[in-house]
Amino acid sequence: MKRLRRDERGDAAVIGCIGLAFFFLLLGGAAIDLWGTMSADRNLAAIAQDAAAAGASGLDVTAYRAGQVELDPTTATNLALANLQAQPDLPHLSGPPQITVSGTDITVTLTEDVNSLVLEIAHHHAIPITVSATSAARPSAGP
Repeated sequence: MKRLRRDERGDAAVIGCIGLAFFFLLLGGAAIDLWGTMSADRNLAAIAQDAAAAGASGLDVTAYRAGQVELDPTTATNLALANLQAQPDLPHLSGPPQITVSGTDITVTLTEDVNSLVLEIAHHHAIPITVSATSAARPSAGP
């Protein structure tokens, strides 16, 4: 192993400090990206849950009059879509909302691409987030 001369030892320390600073910069960027991704996930989940709850009020009136609780697929879908369009903080979705109506249940699935600073360095542009929320129609309590 080559021994460093007295004037070369400072250069190795500077290079080590620069490497350490770069490491902590990447670590901090990853923490900020993680926080942003988790925040976007919670926001998207709340929006999907609101849309599913709105869609769950789209009852099939004919079936309800016959004593059955079922969702009308067209009405439930339209109510969920109207709720999504009315959301003031709806992010730019990476695809159309997926809405599935089955019996008394409605499921709303949303996908968003969240930008990442650290991934930009690695030439990836976004983290895809997909959330689903399901809500069910329930009979009223009645008198």
